[in-house]
Amino acid sequence: MADYIFVYFKKGSHVGSTPWSGELEIAKKAARAGLLRRGADAFQIRSSTLDGALAWEEGPQP
Repeated sequence: MADYIFVYFKKGSHVGSTPWSGELEIAKKAARAGLLRRGADAFQIRSSTLDGALAWEEGPQP
């Protein structure tokens, strides 16, 4: 089971998500790298599921 889920947004719309297992600081770097690949402008890192507790977010608020 993943420790986190990266949830990507573009102009407030959900464009994709990716599971991640590991440390939060490394997760932040990995999620930032995924912005371009996903064509996104913001991301959230949530615990375990799309509806999990918010651990971190960057970019325009969805």
